[in-house]
Amino acid sequence: MNLRNKQVLNAPVVKGEEDVDECKYCLDTTDIVVKYYGTETQEFILEQEAAYCDSLGGGDPTGVCYFFIAYLSELQYSYVEQGKTSIEICYDLMKVCE
Repeated sequence: MNLRNKQVLNAPVVKGEEDVDECKYCLDTTDIVVKYYGTETQEFILEQEAAYCDSLGGGDPTGVCYFFIAYLSELQYSYVEQGKTSIEICYDLMKVCE
């Protein structure tokens, strides 16, 4: 099992209407930033993140996903500029993705 999968599997899950793995959505949205940073515009990257969030089908997962875009995207960009990986970024942002 690679480190990324291990970290997601050990992540806390918010209980509610459905299970929400906050670390997974942090990692997935950050992966999009890492993938396109430096080659695409910020607008394009935000569109890709929004498309990913929409693909989750609504409800709590989509809401949590959009939270990362709305409130943490500037920090994601800052960390990517520093050369950090998605795992390092989400660990720093959430302190729980381990």
